[in-house]
Amino acid sequence: WDEGFHQLLISRWDAALSRDVIAHWFGTMRKDGWIPREQIRGAEALSKVPDWAVPQHPTHANPPTFLLAIEAIVERSRS
Repeated sequence: WDEGFHQLLISRWDAALSRDVIAHWFGTMRKDGWIPREQIRGAEALSKVPDWAVPQHPTHANPPTFLLAIEAIVERSRS
């Protein structure tokens, strides 16, 4: 959920970059609409994550902070 807050700031600097980042996150969405909280990419990254943090469950979710960033981008594009 940090990424939504990151994009609030980044979108002020470069809205196109922010839209691209958000689109990539939405590209990780599963068939049921859930976006995994953690994105562990590759064996090296996996080796750095504690075992208890690897399993992810769709019932464990973060607030939809991407919506804050999307709203900010839309509002700025209107002005």
